[in-house]
Amino acid sequence: MEVYVDSWPPKDRNYVFISNHQSQLDIPVLEVLLKDYNVRFLAKKSLFSIPFFGWGIRALGYVPVDREDPKEGLKSLLACVERVKEGVSLIVFPEGTRSATGELLPFKVGGFLIPLKAGVPICPLAIWGTVEILPKGRLWFNLKRRVIKVALGSVIEVEGLTLKDKTKLVDMARDFIEKALIKMKSN
Repeated sequence: MEVYVDSWPPKDRNYVFISNHQSQLDIPVLEVLLKDYNVRFLAKKSLFSIPFFGWGIRALGYVPVDREDPKEGLKSLLACVERVKEGVSLIVFPEGTRSATGELLPFKVGGFLIPLKAGVPICPLAIWGTVEILPKGRLWFNLKRRVIKVALGSVIEVEGLTLKDKTKLVDMARDFIEKALIKMKSN
């Protein structure tokens, strides 16, 4: 795995890490890479009802998010804010799903409300190569491809920003991720 980092964010703070999402493999890769940040993932609520798997992600402290019902979705976001205030960092995939091609999908703004409400910075990151190893819809690894690249961006402070600034945060994170993906693909 190749990791591109100008400097690691201080480990004595909580963050909302914002990442693109190419594969189920992104999750264990990011768990290992960000292990010193006490990270948890957001996961769609329906995954928690799958026997064994759901129990496992609940035990790992993943945070259920209801994407179907806006009222329940708001409750989910507020629960995320509380988890951050309790001392965890979250990893958010604002695309809302894995990209079948590895291309960046449109971002949903909901995940950007968490850092604004919790008062914690975001840290954008881009992951490339996992779609080649374990594409969406496949159960078997393609072991001919083994290169995974991750680029970690600079911390984006939210102090002084309001909920009206959420699209500004979306644009900043997306800009970093798009540029990092282009750079990683070309190397």
